Amino acid sequence: MRYTVVVITRDRRDSLLAVLARLRDLPDGPPVIVVDNASRDGTPDASRRSSPECG
Repeated sequence: MRYTVVVITRDRRDSLLAVLARLRDLPDGPPVIVVDNASRDGTPDASRRSSPECG
């Protein structure tokens, strides 16, 4: 089965980083799309540093 994970977030940097780490550990390595709604806590930059392959 093939699937894509979509995560919607706002000002949840630490929670998002934990979720991204768990998703990287999944055996199938699904594509992940993160949608951020104007976070002010550094979520976008932290997620890019955490997963540089995602841009």
